[in-house]
Amino acid sequence: MHSSVSWQINHFGFSYLSGKFTDVQGKVILDENNYVNSSVEVIIKVDSLNTGLKKFDEHLLSSDFFDINKFSTAKFVSRKIIVTKNNNAKILGSLTIRGVKRDETIDVKLNKIGENPLTKTRTVGFAGSLKIKRSNYGINYGLPNVADEVKIEFNSELISEGIEGNLNSNKPEIKSQWKIIADKSKIEFTAKQNDSEVKGQFKSFIGSINFDPNDLKHANCEIKVDMTSLDMSYSEALEALKTANWLAIKTFPFSIFRSEKFIASSGLKQYRVYGNLEMKGKTVPLNLDFTLKDLTKDHAHIVGKAIIKRSDFVIGDNDLKKSHGVANEVEINFEVHAQK
Repeated sequence: MHSSVSWQINHFGFSYLSGKFTDVQGKVILDENNYVNSSVEVIIKVDSLNTGLKKFDEHLLSSDFFDINKFSTAKFVSRKIIVTKNNNAKILGSLTIRGVKRDETIDVKLNKIGENPLTKTRTVGFAGSLKIKRSNYGINYGLPNVADEVKIEFNSELISEGIEGNLNSNKPEIKSQWKIIADKSKIEFTAKQNDSEVKGQFKSFIGSINFDPNDLKHANCEIKVDMTSLDMSYSEALEALKTANWLAIKTFPFSIFRSEKFIASSGLKQYRVYGNLEMKGKTVPLNLDFTLKDLTKDHAHIVGKAIIKRSDFVIGDNDLKKSHGVANEVEINFEVHAQK
């Protein structure tokens, strides 16, 4: 697997200075049937900066620029993907540098998906670029003689298994052990409204699951829910939930749960997953409890639930009267069938 991130900046109008970062980590969930359902998360170790000039590297890592002692990483997390033409797309997301988070857009081209003739593994290759203003991230040293605009380019070639690849150029590939069987899996929710139950479901979600009950230390999962697949039997409630005051689906078409730790619970074949749910632009800690109903060599079946508070994600209004009597707590129930 090969990845590189490089940058270029105008220096006093005489030349362009350039450098690269050699430690790039991250994760890509790629839905080959519909690229807009994909997601990207990239973390760059800033101290891997290399310009070929040691003194220049040291200055760039100082408080004048990246301030490495306070901010060791830069991070990009996608929010939305817009396919433009052919194999080109725009990835909208947040970029964090020096602790400052800003919205940025990356132009990406998918070069090729296919079998690598040397390794005989399914491989994905893509390239992209973006331009940022360093002053937006508090890097003002040398302005205006050293340009504000920085051009960033990247190239990546990664091994793909199912929908997940790993962008980490320095660590072993983390592959999805289990693939979700979409037509047998479901995510449903139940909310209380004036002592009555309101139910709905999300019909489309993808994810990567690595789970072995005998090796919970290395278990992990990432589930991405297509919020536009929301479905309810009550059409008026369905349209209301899509609006900006509630789920704001046009602005935030996806929600993502990322695990941090799996533990065994007290019950037989029961487990708890500690993680974070990103929804409507907010990221909040969330625990999932599930029961392992069946586990064979090639098939896994789990059922579970979680409780979220819509106020944590600014969904609706905290005032029950203004939210038409909808309770703050919402129960999420899920059932997942997966195969190797």
